[in-house]
Amino acid sequence: MYRIGICDDDVKIAEWLERMITERYETEICRFTVKEIVDEIGTGKEKEFPDILILDIVLGNQNGIAIAKKIQRMNARVQIIFITGYIDYVSDVFEAQPAYLLLKPIQKEKLYAAVEKALTELKEINRQVLELTLREKVLRIPYSEILYVESDGRYLFIHQILQTDRVTMKLSELLPLLPECFLRCHQSYVINMEQIKKFSGKTVELQNGVVLPVSRSRYQKVKETVVHYFTDRMQERTCDL
Repeated sequence: MYRIGICDDDVKIAEWLERMITERYETEICRFTVKEIVDEIGTGKEKEFPDILILDIVLGNQNGIAIAKKIQRMNARVQIIFITGYIDYVSDVFEAQPAYLLLKPIQKEKLYAAVEKALTELKEINRQVLELTLREKVLRIPYSEILYVESDGRYLFIHQILQTDRVTMKLSELLPLLPECFLRCHQSYVINMEQIKKFSGKTVELQNGVVLPVSRSRYQKVKETVVHYFTDRMQERTCDL
């Protein structure tokens, strides 16, 4: 059973959301204050966040988009559904890669469409797991949690949001097992494009602040791939509004 969290400082809206969701879905619903969410970010409790978080963009003096980005750095599995009454924020929501954006006053059918979209994303994530059967262990790592892979001699270091695993394997052996969001930017590095914060001619900066080199020979291909990937993603999300 998936868990759905609601964070809106308007109690009436939060109550309405909870009531509408329980009418259609058998799920566990948790109500949060913005302080409760902010206090848990960076404490290691991010894995316990609900699967879906319905989050107002304006929460007192807090910015819901900034909060969502912090959550996703720690737990990329969480599906964010933004709600807002301010149309000015629409162009900014894609920074946090939400599953859906709901405009107030919220229509019930739009709410259900948003939840369905988030559930579909979660089911897809559950299928998207890197599974490696090694001599010493079996690893199952959600692709969404992989930041980048580093090659060092005969070892690969799979850097994830909360940990790093070392495996005895070549990068050329791992690459065919990774989906299209992974890109080789250097002889020794493969990055998850979903984790890119900034791209320049010589480096790629990830959401967690790690900066990785882009080799000169791969620059043009990396640039084209990144631009096309995010153009396609933006078009997909715009169609969902």
